[in-house]
Amino acid sequence: MTRQLAQRLVAECAHLRPVEDPELDALRRALLVEDVLGARLTDDQIDLALLTDADALLALTADAHDQP
Repeated sequence: MTRQLAQRLVAECAHLRPVEDPELDALRRALLVEDVLGARLTDDQIDLALLTDADALLALTADAHDQP
């Protein structure tokens, strides 16, 4: 994943309908990220701050490529 694609993914998440519950928002974003990256996120990675940061998404991509 390129930085541009990571930023686009963050931007796409911004178009999700707002929710009052930040945990639910993080879960919805995690599902989108998992679909795009084709990787499974850990419980620790399902974090709103992480899922709204392009650099963190790039790191997730690197981790996804390291998985067997």
